[in-house]
Parts: sequence; structure tokens; C-alpha cells
Amino acid sequence: MWGLNALKAGWQQWRGKPDAASWPGVNLVGYATGGLGLGETLRRFAEVLEQHGLAHSVVDVDVNLGGRARELRLAGRVAQDNPYPVNLLFVNADQLPDVKKHLGAGFFQDRVNIAYWFWELERFPQALGAGHFGLPEVADGPSCVFLSVFDFHSYLSRKNPWAVIRSFRQAFARGDEPVTLIMKSINGHQAPQLMATLAEAAQGDPRIRFMDAFMPHRELMALMSHCDVLVSLHRSEGFGQGLAEAMLLGKPVVATGYSGNLDFMTEDNSVLVSARLVPLGADDYPYGQGQFWAEPNEHEAAVAMAALASDPSLRRAMGRRARSAVQTTNGGSACVQALVQGLAVAGVGRPGLPQA
Repeated sequence: MWGLNALKAGWQQWRGKPDAASWPGVNLVGYATGGLGLGETLRRFAEVLEQHGLAHSVVDVDVNLGGRARELRLAGRVAQDNPYPVNLLFVNADQLPDVKKHLGAGFFQDRVNIAYWFWELERFPQALGAGHFGLPEVADGPSCVFLSVFDFHSYLSRKNPWAVIRSFRQAFARGDEPVTLIMKSINGHQAPQLMATLAEAAQGDPRIRFMDAFMPHRELMALMSHCDVLVSLHRSEGFGQGLAEAMLLGKPVVATGYSGNLDFMTEDNSVLVSARLVPLGADDYPYGQGQFWAEPNEHEAAVAMAALASDPSLRRAMGRRARSAVQTTNGGSACVQALVQGLAVAGVGRPGLPQA
């Protein structure tokens, strides 16, 4: 949750009852000792909260300040951690990526993150917000955004995006639920007939949005970070890189409980949809004759999607477990360890190579 609208919503919730019992506590994050306007705004917030006896911490950010002068009246109150459930960031949008990198991902995990932005131009840059991807902003009210990612060149019958659309429509059959499904693909322009079948499956549902375009990886990860749930009702996966990346971002994943993704997905850190094995069609996949893959249970997927959409706390809890699991099984250390062990098994080694 980023943006001034979120701050306004929070203020409406707490207005009229500024007492220590009802106040959740906030971490004021920004240029606490910096001689600039946003720093002064943070300092005044801190002074007002102090006057009212409301719990808060002050986290100083010394990033991109150059040779600016210092204002040290809060220097004695600066903390190193953020113990409260809300991070209120006094850092403008264009500086936020550097500040996030400086503080680390863990600083923002399991927190409501609200950015208090001053932007001097009439139009806010779309590239810095969810609106860049056509996704609902906080001001649009409670919502849940589902994402499915696939490549038309990766054998569409294997990726099975039709099942995602059908499950979404089954889960939210009323038609007015505050949900969105983003069908993010590449190379659809080279398969217009297949693209048409997906549009037909959507049946003009305005909540289903097709986005067929190549994105640099950083932009794709930004899109994924703005969504709430990743869905993959694949029939088979060699690994499932997109699933792992979503989990690393702390996103809950609904996926077919079959094939390569089971190396890192479990019933504890994900929603694994049951499936039955079915024979491949003649042109489904190279060397597929006489082989089988999964047909996921679309009703089961729909039930899971409805449950996640209705319960943000469930999404957060599963996302936390997902992130932790993938960091353990597929993080840098785990990959190096697997490589070292593999080389050892193959009898390959050299002096200085870390031992398993």
C-alpha cells in the first residue's frame, strides 16, 4: 500500500480517537536529520505524535542528500529499527527505490507501507505507480488482483491459461466483485487464433485484462509486485520460474500440484490444486506421444481464489511462508550448495572450491 490516499484512509480510521490504546504505532521513515522540506515534515509529525503520547519511532535515511545541511533536533530520538506495524515514509517517489534498497526488503515486510509524497508537477509519473499497469489504486477501495503469466511460444496447451480464466469467472460469478485478472503474455501477436480463444473464454468480462507485450525483467517484477496472487493452472512445468519469483516477492501462488514446481511449492507455502493425469494430444508437446500430464481441478482453483480474495490476512500469511521457503530452497546459498554437491558427485573439483 503506497500513496497519500492510503494515508488519508488511515487518518479517517483513526481520526477522533488519538489515544495510546487505539493507536497502532507508526515508524516515521525519512530524512529525520536532513535540512530539507520533507525532513521538516517528518520532524513535525514526530513532535505532534510525541505531544499526544502516541507510539512512534524515527528512522533516519541518509540517502542522496549530498552536501545538504543538517537539522539535528531529533538526532537523540533516531532508532535503528521499525517496531510498529506501519511505515510512514517521508521520501518522494523518485527516491523511493534507492531508499528501499538501502533499508532492505525485510524493513518493509509485514508492514503497511504508506508513502507521504510531495510531487511538484500536475501529472504524477505513471511508471512509478500501479496505474502504469492499469491496476486499481488504493483509492479504488478493497480489491484483489490476480496475475497469470505465460508465453505463447511455450506450448499454450501446457500453460493452460483458459483454465485460469474459467476458474476466475467461476470464483467471481456475480460479476461485481472488486477483483481483477491480468493475463500477461508474450508473443500472442504471433498466434492471433489462440489469442482469440482466450478472449472468447473471457466473454467480455471487463475485470479480465489482456496484456500481451514483452517487458524487461525489472518491469515484469514491478507488475508482479503490484498484484496480489499469482495463478498458474499449468499441465506441466519444468521448474516454474515465475512461480518462484512471485513467492520471493511474498505473493501467494495458486498452482497445479504437479511437476517441477513441487521442488519448492508445498501445501504449507502455496495453494496446490489437485489434478488428474491425462494423455497428451498429438500436437501438445514434442515427444508427447504416449505420455501424460496434469488436468487441474478448476473448481478447486476457483474456491482457493475466492478465499484469497476475501481474506487479505490469509494472503499476507501465505506470502510470508512462500518467501521464506523459496529463500531457503532456491536462494543464492542453496544454489551454490547444490552446484558444489553436484560437482562433487561428478568427481569434478579444484582447489579453493567450497566444500559441500
